[in-house]
Amino acid sequence: MTRFFEQNLDPKRILSDLSVYRNQTIKPGQDLIIFDEIQVSNKALTSLKYFCEDANEYHIVSAGSLLGIKLSSPGSFPVGKVNFLDIFPLTFFEFLDAINESRYRQLLENIKIFDSTTQPFHENLTRILCTYYFVGGMPEAVKHFAATTDYAEVRQL
Repeated sequence: MTRFFEQNLDPKRILSDLSVYRNQTIKPGQDLIIFDEIQVSNKALTSLKYFCEDANEYHIVSAGSLLGIKLSSPGSFPVGKVNFLDIFPLTFFEFLDAINESRYRQLLENIKIFDSTTQPFHENLTRILCTYYFVGGMPEAVKHFAATTDYAEVRQL
């Protein structure tokens, strides 16, 4: 996808090319455009400045798992045009709340000595922890698991 940013950084041209490529009209103020792993292309990162200045009616989100660590190459950065937001998977406590097991969260938050849990609690918590390891903490997967408890479908997500 980096080739969409090689010719020039005109947002209208980029959006037009993306529309043709996806065979979809991109509607300003309605559609969300996601540039994933944006750190791979410094020009794509720089284009955010032009989207902000010349096409701010479009909703743009950029994600980069290594954005704070590694940029594609030295170059300009759209200072003042980028808002950073670090997002993380759900914690185990948040997972407990999502699957309607808040009672175990309360138990863990209030326990003083971990040896004091009874065996049934320990067994249930171990089972739930294994489920958390399998499902993971990504919100969509957790939400789907909470609704269906279908491990195979969750794994696909």
